[in-house]
Amino acid sequence: MSARILSLAFFRDYVVTMRPYLLFVSGITGITGLALAPRLPFAATALLSAVFFLSYGFGQALTDCSQMDTDALSSPYRPLVRGAIRAKDVFRVSLTGLLLAGVTLFLFSRWTVP
Repeated sequence: MSARILSLAFFRDYVVTMRPYLLFVSGITGITGLALAPRLPFAATALLSAVFFLSYGFGQALTDCSQMDTDALSSPYRPLVRGAIRAKDVFRVSLTGLLLAGVTLFLFSRWTVP
């Protein structure tokens, strides 16, 4: 049985699906870009840094929704393949996260683009 979308079990399995050990890939790149931007308040810098880190994970989880057949062979331990979480729930959370990340970056673009 798959976990409900608002449950702690879903959150735990979704974080595994995001592959947190890879979040630094986009996070460090985003922070490097922020270093080139005009000075921002700490809260804005922290929010944008979180967006950069999390966007990679949202993308990873979204991609996993479309490649469950290959993951069943190469990574049968992943939550989506095991049926611990449903692909449609992962898709919804990932797409929502990516859309919110995009809106956040758009709203801050006038402060971060010189």
